[in-house]
Amino acid sequence: MSSLLMPKATAVWLIDNTTLTFEQIAEFCNLHALEVQAIADGDVGQGIIGFDPIQNGQLTQDEIDKCCDDPSLFLKRASSLSYEPKTKNKGPKYIPLARRGDKPDAIAWIVKNHPEVKNNQISKLISSKVDFLNMKTSEINPLYIGLKKGVSVNDKQDVNRRFCLITGLNISMQKSNSFLLSHTGLKYYYKTDKKVFLEVKSKYLSQKWIDANHKQQIKEIAHNIRNKYNNNLISQAKYESQFKLKLFS
Repeated sequence: MSSLLMPKATAVWLIDNTTLTFEQIAEFCNLHALEVQAIADGDVGQGIIGFDPIQNGQLTQDEIDKCCDDPSLFLKRASSLSYEPKTKNKGPKYIPLARRGDKPDAIAWIVKNHPEVKNNQISKLISSKVDFLNMKTSEINPLYIGLKKGVSVNDKQDVNRRFCLITGLNISMQKSNSFLLSHTGLKYYYKTDKKVFLEVKSKYLSQKWIDANHKQQIKEIAHNIRNKYNNNLISQAKYESQFKLKLFS
C-alpha cells in the first residue's frame, strides 16, 4: 500500500474533526504520539491546513466512527485511494525572445553560403522543419547560436546600436570599429549598471581574480571575452570542416 498522503495535514484534520486519541492518530499518520499532541497544542505545524482523508479516499467515515467509539482500535486505511496527484502535462519548451530567431538565421546562412545543400540535409543538421526556409531572417553564422544572451539578433531599430558578439550586450559607447565588450564598455557598466557588470563578472572572471580590485578584474574580463571569441573562430573552422565532410560523405 502506498504511503499516506500529507501525514501532518491529515493529523491536523483528524484532531480538529474527530474525537480520536493521540495514539490512534499517531498510528495512522505514522507519527509519534507526542508530536500529535504538540500539533494539537499548537506547538508544531502552525499554519498547516487540514487534509481530509475521507474526501481523498484514505479513510471512511464508518472506520473513524468505529475507532472513536473504541479507543483500543486503530484506524485501517481504505483499500484504494481515490486521490491521484495531478501530473502536469509538459507543454512546449520556452524559448527566450532573444533566441527565437536562431534556427531560421542558421538555415538562412547555410542556404546563402552552401546552396548545394538539400532541404532534408539542412533539416537534419539544424534539427528543425524546412518550413523555416520560407521565413525572412537575418543571416548569422550557426556557430553563434546560443552565444548571444539578452539581445535579439534582429534588433536593428537603431542603426547606431552595436552589440558584443560574445555577451550580446550593447557596446555603442565603445569605438565604432569594436565588436567585443572591452575595457571601455566594462567601465561604463561598472559605473552605470552594476547588475549587468556583476553578471558579466560571474561568467567571465576566474576565481583567481575574484578578490582583485575592479580595474584588474575589468582587464581580466576583457581578456577572457577576447579569448572566447578567438576560441569560437577555431571552433567555427572545425564546424565548417565537419559540415563539408557530412555533406559529401
